[in-house]
Amino acid sequence: MKYLIKFIVLVLSLNKFCFGINCNSEDNSAESRVKRLLFCNGYDSTVRPVKSHKTPTVINAKMFIKNLDFNEHGSTLTLNVWMVNKWKDEFLKWDKSEYDNLKDIDVTSSTIWRPDFALFNADISYGIGSCHETSCYIANNGDVICVEPCTYVAHCQSNYNSWPFDVQNCTMVFGPWMNSEDEIDYKVGNTSIDDADGLDTEWKLIQTGVTKKSISISSANYPNLAYYFVIERHSALILRIIGASIVILIIINILAMSINQEMNERFFLLIFNILLHFQTLHQLSWMIPHDGSTTPRILIFVRNSLITSCYLMLQSLVIRNMCLTESTPPDFIKSFVIFIKEKHLGLIVFGDDKENGKQTDENILIEPSEKTNSVNNKIWRNICSFLDRLSFLIVTALYVIMCFTLIPYQYSTRTDILTLSPPPK
Repeated sequence: MKYLIKFIVLVLSLNKFCFGINCNSEDNSAESRVKRLLFCNGYDSTVRPVKSHKTPTVINAKMFIKNLDFNEHGSTLTLNVWMVNKWKDEFLKWDKSEYDNLKDIDVTSSTIWRPDFALFNADISYGIGSCHETSCYIANNGDVICVEPCTYVAHCQSNYNSWPFDVQNCTMVFGPWMNSEDEIDYKVGNTSIDDADGLDTEWKLIQTGVTKKSISISSANYPNLAYYFVIERHSALILRIIGASIVILIIINILAMSINQEMNERFFLLIFNILLHFQTLHQLSWMIPHDGSTTPRILIFVRNSLITSCYLMLQSLVIRNMCLTESTPPDFIKSFVIFIKEKHLGLIVFGDDKENGKQTDENILIEPSEKTNSVNNKIWRNICSFLDRLSFLIVTALYVIMCFTLIPYQYSTRTDILTLSPPPK
């Protein structure tokens, strides 16, 4: 079918200068005589082509998508399509036996009646859609086929929750301005992709279809055709930039937690990572569209990661001061440390304390009060180690959970160019 359409458009474009109708022409060719018969006897292109006004004109409509573009900052979808319309014109018939067995002719689209097909939810700054004048095929039984190249721009209800793996669902509603269902009746076929290589490389069309609806106004029903398009973002550059930024933020926080809490390098890394979080948020503010009904999960991820970095900074300051404490700890802290040390978990949390119970010449010379302070400080250091390792496990688990929330489980691969689905019933 698509090759037939291409052939028709090619033939009509090559003959676009041959369709002028001269009613005073003396050309006796079969085609000229047919055109004079049809168009020089009072044919009115503004009148619906039926002999009885009670007879509806049936329009068989089909859309061939040539290319598309989604403007994420304006939430608009631009479609360049070929609209193929077929109907019967009761005033454009002839007996082919009287005209050298001529079965069909070609005329310019402005010469004949055509259905007024308008985009109702168009972006008004681009108009209600524009179709270029083309040529139409007319058969001797009155069948008319017009293939019109059209451009439509419509608003979409954008959703950037899964950005940069977002999926947008856009609907274009078409229909006649004035004709009711009693005058025009649409029969629609599935939407088709004529050339997948012409589609936008950033956006992949994963689903499309059309449904027929009607709107009741003043006791009359007006036909509407709702074409829906589901597109999915595929941008390798954005994925690499965002992916690298997320990985770096996570690695720096985990690396900082693996450094001893008393070392200055730990604080330098955490401060640097906090600044890096703000830089990432600034970068995302330029990349993510500001409209949309939801907050992107990637922003929530960076925000939570920033809160985590600030928590680690505060925790490191508290633990560092705690490690220098020599005051007597509460009994429940002593009991907790003794309980953990008696378990195998103590070797993991506190390490192998080989100096416990050993007396050296230096230890013998230490005053009893200093020994007491040293024991108290060791208990506090054990608590610091426990809290530090516990925070490491909690933060790592949180990052694993947050990363899972970013995974686009319904994300399609780039191998399938298009998945067409039948129109909903």
